[in-house]
Amino acid sequence: MLALASVVSAFGQKPDLTGTWKQIDRSGVVRIDKIEHKDPYLKVATDTRSAPGSTAPLGFALMGTHEYNIDGEEKADNGANGRQRWTTVGWQGSVLVFVKIVKDGYHVTVTRETWTLSDDGNTLTRTTRVIDMDGVTESTLTFERQ
Repeated sequence: MLALASVVSAFGQKPDLTGTWKQIDRSGVVRIDKIEHKDPYLKVATDTRSAPGSTAPLGFALMGTHEYNIDGEEKADNGANGRQRWTTVGWQGSVLVFVKIVKDGYHVTVTRETWTLSDDGNTLTRTTRVIDMDGVTESTLTFERQ
């Protein structure tokens, strides 16, 4: 009975994602995510820039902040431009799962992103699957804790 309780608690643990995470892609673009995580609250501040010597355009920069409530409930948002969005963020065991549906006119895009923390807590892997009229694309980003 004790062994079963240990297995159940291990699968039910939700990792703390708080910290500064760095990812460098093949073109030399550096992405820094500062995450504040206190379940069910998640705030992600992103700063993406081209590094010296990268193949990305010189001076490329992109910044933004997103806030989420990790409760597994769908949130709807109707933009002023007619675009509709539905977002659900919840835990599946120790994996954080984001499901986003965007309807822009007749174009619908479904995105499923999973965040998985390594056992040592130093690597965050984000796997994304995008489904739209053009097909299915998948990508993986790996971030290192700073």
